[in-house]
Amino acid sequence: FSLARNLLSSAFEISVEEIPTEVSLDSFDLWDSLGHLKVLMAVEEKLNRELTTEESIEIIDLESLENVLSSVNPGS
Repeated sequence: FSLARNLLSSAFEISVEEIPTEVSLDSFDLWDSLGHLKVLMAVEEKLNRELTTEESIEIIDLESLENVLSSVNPGS
């Protein structure tokens, strides 16, 4: 999940080490509604396109974030 962790680190402006292994929308104080918008914007910037509604709703934890990122960049 290194790509997803790096993206969260950038979106939340913290070090990768500060991101819990089991980080999720419900378990991490920085990942509140504003934090979620930061994550979505960072993903859109990384992918160079707007996310679909389904993708935006799907991103709730590290694994789902990695899935969205890798669905466009297989092997990342």
